[in-house]
Amino acid sequence: MTKVNESDQVEALFENPQSEEKTEEEKTVGESSPVQEKFYTLPDGRKVTAEQVYEEYQKLLPEFTKRSQELSELKKKTEASVEDETARQVREELKKHGVVFKDELEQEKNQLVQSIRQEIEYEQRLKELEKEIDGSDGRPPFRREEVLAHMSKVPIYEPLKAYEDLHRAKIDEWKIQQFLAKKQGLSTYESVRGRSVGTPPPPAPSKSVGKMSDNELKNLIVEELNKPTE
Repeated sequence: MTKVNESDQVEALFENPQSEEKTEEEKTVGESSPVQEKFYTLPDGRKVTAEQVYEEYQKLLPEFTKRSQELSELKKKTEASVEDETARQVREELKKHGVVFKDELEQEKNQLVQSIRQEIEYEQRLKELEKEIDGSDGRPPFRREEVLAHMSKVPIYEPLKAYEDLHRAKIDEWKIQQFLAKKQGLSTYESVRGRSVGTPPPPAPSKSVGKMSDNELKNLIVEELNKPTE
C-alpha cells in the first residue's frame, strides 16, 4: 500500500484554490446583483414597466366601461328601431285588409267625444250671445246665421268678435251714443213696457254719427266734454 504523506494531502486540498475562490465570489455577486426589469412599449411609444402598465390600465378602465355601455345601448336602440319598423310594416299591411286596431279605435272615439263636447259648448255660446245681444239696448241684434256666414268669409273663429267685426260701424255709433248719454246724466236708452227709464236722451246730432268724419266726431266729443254740468 502506498503511503501518502501529509505534504501530498495539503497540496491536493489546496489544488487550484483560485477557481474555488472565484466560485464563491461569483455566487456572492450573483445573489446581490439586481434583477434586470422588463419594459413594455405602449401604443403611444412610451416604454413602461409592468407596474406602470397596470396603472395605465386602471386609468383606462372607467372610459372603457363607459364606451362599452354606450355601444350596448346603441345596439339595443338599433335593434328596437328595426323591430319597430318591422311592426309598423306589418301593421300597415293588416290595415290594408280592414283590420282595426284597439288603440286607433280608442283614439277615434276620444276625438269624436271631444268634437261633440266642443259643438255643445259652441251652441251654448251662441245661445248666450243671442240672449245677451237681442237689440233692446240699441246694438244690432246677434243673429247666429249672419254671424256664422260672416265667419265663413273672414278668419275670425270667435262668435262675439265676428259679430263686432260684422257690425263695426253700428257698434261704434252705439258706443258714442252711450258716451253722450252718460255725459248728459243718462244711464240707458231702454224702455220698459212703453215707459222710458231715466231722463229723456239728448237731441240727436244733425248728422248721423256713423256718417261723421273723424274730425267731426272728435269735435262733437270735445264739445260734449266741455259742456258745463247741470
